[in-house]
Amino acid sequence: MTYIKEVNSMIESKQRKNGMYYFVVKAQNGQIVVYSEDYSSEAGRNNGIASLKKIMQGIIFAELKN
Repeated sequence: MTYIKEVNSMIESKQRKNGMYYFVVKAQNGQIVVYSEDYSSEAGRNNGIASLKKIMQGIIFAELKN
């Protein structure tokens, strides 16, 4: 599915030097457009990514309907 590949390529999982986890969302030109909050666990960060993907899917679906 093209949507999933596109969204997955936009989101990068990262870890700070202090051990906190976060993710960024990049535009098609590679520029970071969103920094997530810090998460104390990798699982927390992954849940944040999953939530963002659901939101993004809703936005894209709404755009396609219009």
